[in-house]
Amino acid sequence: MNISVSSAQNFAHYSGNMGNVLVSIKCDGTKSPFIPPTPDIDGDLKASIMHFLDQTTVTPGKPCHGKTYVIHFDVTNGSVTEDELPPPPG
Repeated sequence: MNISVSSAQNFAHYSGNMGNVLVSIKCDGTKSPFIPPTPDIDGDLKASIMHFLDQTTVTPGKPCHGKTYVIHFDVTNGSVTEDELPPPPG
């Protein structure tokens, strides 16, 4: 993920180096990130996260049900990892 120096400094000031974003992905591939409007995520960082998510391709499992992921990002080096959350019961 491409993170500007000023965004990384702003994020680090409030939150350290690591951040998390929840992303819900529907069966049709629609992605809905949950990015809170907090001072640690400025407009540039939010745009960078959205650009990263736009570039990712995820195919939900069969039978199709939406999936939710926790995206972990490091503003120091731009690395990104993800964890899939289990589907809700029922």
